[in-house]
Amino acid sequence: MYIRIGAVGNGLSEIDAAATLAPQSAALWLKAGEVWQSTGRHKEAIDRFQRALALDGTRSAARLGAARSHIALKEYEPARAIARSLVGGADEAAGSICSVPLASRSRNRRRLCWP
Repeated sequence: MYIRIGAVGNGLSEIDAAATLAPQSAALWLKAGEVWQSTGRHKEAIDRFQRALALDGTRSAARLGAARSHIALKEYEPARAIARSLVGGADEAAGSICSVPLASRSRNRRRLCWP
């Protein structure tokens, strides 16, 4: 809500305060990462996504969010490693996740491409 009304600083501090009050909530850290990412603060977003993953390593949304923030920061190697983990391992085709055949990806996984 704060972001919609232009009070971004308040929104960032509120979501971090909530996550601090419930430090074991992976869902809250994930939401914090999404909020920081939406404001273009990608390093901070990656930190929050990593906290969510430390609590619940099965959260693919946190992996995807971290990968997108790495891409925004032009940090392609960490993004590739995360993307490979999303599609089933580090032995995928070199270069681009887009080169993985559609049949090998589950329907609910998003395509992630970079230069």
